[in-house]
Amino acid sequence: SHLNVKTPLQLGSVQPQAEEKTCPPSFSQLFADVVIPDGGQTKFECIVTGKPTPKVKWLFNDQPVSGKNFLVSTSGNRQVLNLPNVTKALAGKITCLAENEAGKATCVAILTVSDPPITSQLPSFDDLNLNESGVFEMKRAVFMESSTSSHFSSSTTTTGTEPIVKIQSKTSKSEFASQKVGDKPAVQVESHKTSEYKNIGGMESKEESTVTKSSGLEKSSSGLVVGKRKHSAPKFITPLNGCIVDQGTEVLLSAIIEGYPTPDVSWSRNGGVCPQESEMIWELGKSQLRIKNVKTHHGGRYSCTASNSMGTATSSADVVVK
Repeated sequence: SHLNVKTPLQLGSVQPQAEEKTCPPSFSQLFADVVIPDGGQTKFECIVTGKPTPKVKWLFNDQPVSGKNFLVSTSGNRQVLNLPNVTKALAGKITCLAENEAGKATCVAILTVSDPPITSQLPSFDDLNLNESGVFEMKRAVFMESSTSSHFSSSTTTTGTEPIVKIQSKTSKSEFASQKVGDKPAVQVESHKTSEYKNIGGMESKEESTVTKSSGLEKSSSGLVVGKRKHSAPKFITPLNGCIVDQGTEVLLSAIIEGYPTPDVSWSRNGGVCPQESEMIWELGKSQLRIKNVKTHHGGRYSCTASNSMGTATSSADVVVK
């Protein structure tokens, strides 16, 4: 038999280099289940950390994603899976798998595809009927004050999701008279007066017109009085949508905002200033940010913020440059 004796390292000898500390993958931001109508679009995004940097795979029903229906992008630790055209065939399980030598982690969500929404236009005042069981109620009244005068009014209210409320009333009146001054022949005077009141979405207006006929001569006058609009906090009717673009192309981010008084609008990128090459446009409630000849360093999270005396609203979206 043999006895092997190992001596301790001599003082001053080179110590073995400490191994670099590793950390298994983890998700600091998760995505959740979503329900999207057929023909819509959605995205799944998460933030993955770990050391060394984990390798990330996206799976659909446990199979690697592929094809034009799935667009994968990365911005730092942020992982994004875009589905630009959701169909019934894409309903299922979405998985993000992150793995390094220290371990692996997964984030799972279920994508449910519903039938496309039924859209309808608000009927006109003349065509809308009373519907006691539906969301909208219609009150309509016609009054005949005399053979030469009539009054019509209509309004819409809601008991469910509130649409833009429209109130309209119209009054018309006709008068006939015979005027005689001194020995001159009598003059027939005919007068028609119309008043119309509207309140659409809190914006009031009143229009009046008068037509007077006397001995074949016609005189008319009209006027429009606009009331005050109700104040409201900013609201994004159409929020920002993220995009994945190639270098050298143009990026156009767009949002539709409503609010009164007219909101002040500002843009930011990753919480700071936007690139110098960007152009900000505001016109008739539509705010846009345009970047021509985009480069990779233009990528990031862009935010549009609208503020007025009633409040503040913000919409954000990611721009990924391939």
